[in-house]
Amino acid sequence: SGAGATAKFQSRMTRKTMTDQSNPHFENSCEMRSRSVQDFSKTNKMLVRSQSEANVKLNDILGKKRERETPFIEGQVYLYSSQKLNSTELQKDWMRKHMDQHASKKMWSYSPAYMSQSFEFSGAAPPGVREHQPSCPSDTYARLEGDPRDPFRVVQARPKEAFRKPGRDLDQSTIELLHEPFAENEWHQLAVGDGRRRPVDAVESFDFDKVPHQRRHTIRPFDSQKMLLKP
Repeated sequence: SGAGATAKFQSRMTRKTMTDQSNPHFENSCEMRSRSVQDFSKTNKMLVRSQSEANVKLNDILGKKRERETPFIEGQVYLYSSQKLNSTELQKDWMRKHMDQHASKKMWSYSPAYMSQSFEFSGAAPPGVREHQPSCPSDTYARLEGDPRDPFRVVQARPKEAFRKPGRDLDQSTIELLHEPFAENEWHQLAVGDGRRRPVDAVESFDFDKVPHQRRHTIRPFDSQKMLLKP
């Protein structure tokens, strides 16, 4: 790949015939159809072309320039949609600068016949994801700059000092009770002690109908499992 080297191009082989895009039969049918039914699409194109030619002649008579002013294309411009440097968005900003002077007297629209799709003046939303626009201004003045008040809440937060002590004072008996060790299942035991619920006697018997046959029954006058049973 030196300085004096020449590039070689290899022509591609054509393996099929050229595509014929003409359809004379369809064109003849369209022409015959237009004799009985008017082709509005074709008529519209002819009228637009004739009107455009008339406008060109009129502009030449009035001495108007055919070149459009494009000062917005200077600098860094892109053709991507939804971009700040998009050529369309730059042109809109340039148009708004000239339109703002007539904001109180005129309004520009893409559809003047229906008075819809109006072209906004300066202050319109930039391209891309639009920010939320509130329907009415906020009537609150809390949390603004220079406002020392706390934000409004239904339940205000307690200060840090309130978490260092209980909500109410405790008496001396409760304080001593909190220092006692925790006893498991303390409130479900007999008041006279654990020895009261032990069996006082045991009866052994042999039963043929049950397995195991040798059975042992204890006699407990104070059974803890029957303390809450009603007779």
